[in-house]
Amino acid sequence: MEMPILKPLPLATREQGLFTRIKNWLWSPRVWELQANYRLYWLGADVPVEFLGQIWVLPKGFRTDFASSPRLFWPFGMDPQGILLIPSLFHDFGYRHGFFMAEDNPNLGAYVVWAGQDQTFFDDALMAISKKVNGMAAPGLLAKAALAVGGWLSWKEAGKYRAEAADLLSQGHEKPYILEGDFK
Repeated sequence: MEMPILKPLPLATREQGLFTRIKNWLWSPRVWELQANYRLYWLGADVPVEFLGQIWVLPKGFRTDFASSPRLFWPFGMDPQGILLIPSLFHDFGYRHGFFMAEDNPNLGAYVVWAGQDQTFFDDALMAISKKVNGMAAPGLLAKAALAVGGWLSWKEAGKYRAEAADLLSQGHEKPYILEGDFK
């Protein structure tokens, strides 16, 4: 399986006061930027039937700090930059925008799928993606349990972004997308 190309962005420490530099150094999360469109192909025998045949896409330029995975659980095998990297990328996009993007033909751009779903849908999707990309259910099950405890906070905080995305969708920006620059 091809891995996403991610670039770490600098922490905000330059041209800041001493207290802010120390705070950002010690407690600010690292933000990562996707350097190329990333595709997840829902093919195979163990794919949930509702996703079968879809090609989900994350757009180049999407930025994440993996915040939808509660940091409290990272030391227990649920670090989103480890085995949960790909599931966490899609999960963060879903939490932030309230939908996923799919494509039938890379030359035509992507379109919205699964819009208007609730937090549970995106948590279940993380579990399904984890099983698909890792070939085992345990990491996804553990992540879903952790999200049941602490995911509500990230879901709530991302509400403002979902509202902005819903406004764009209501204006007819749903099919097709030009991926670069849309929905970071």
